[in-house]
Amino acid sequence: MPHNGASSSGEGRVLIEIGSRRGGFLAHLAERNPDAECIGIEYRATWAREARESARRRGLDNLRYICADAREVVRHLLMPEEVDEVYVLFPDPWHKKRHLPRRLLQPGFLRDLSRIMKRGAPLYILTDIADYARCIERDLLEVADLEPLPESLWPDESDWGPSRKDRYPRLPEEVVIRVFRRRPVHLAAGS
Repeated sequence: MPHNGASSSGEGRVLIEIGSRRGGFLAHLAERNPDAECIGIEYRATWAREARESARRRGLDNLRYICADAREVVRHLLMPEEVDEVYVLFPDPWHKKRHLPRRLLQPGFLRDLSRIMKRGAPLYILTDIADYARCIERDLLEVADLEPLPESLWPDESDWGPSRKDRYPRLPEEVVIRVFRRRPVHLAAGS
């Protein structure tokens, strides 16, 4: 995957947002982490184009957008243990039963995702659909390389720019937060 050199030199971190929409959240993340390479993955070409243009206007050289299916990007473009943080905010729940296979956060994709995450890297998930949150958590628990963390480890949003309610005005009051991480390497006894 072509990067700006942050990850290959070992000097910077790689942060990705899957389903970055028009890029508002990731732009704030890039501003707050100028030494990190921030990568947004968005399937909708119009939104990816708008996000790229917004990043250019703001002078965010550490921000890139990929317009593609996240499954393909994670499986084929990102290297093993390359990513330091992953954000998935409000993934499409695909409510209809016949559309459930379209859901992104399923065991196969989550295994692929854990492969590109560095050991100990957090995975932050936010949804406003309680039933979907239960499915996501069940599927996350099926991935041996991921472990749950307390919701209290959700990053402080005060430096993210506009509040969550301002960013998502139609958001219900109840939002479900899930924080997992790729299991760190455990030292064997006597090491």
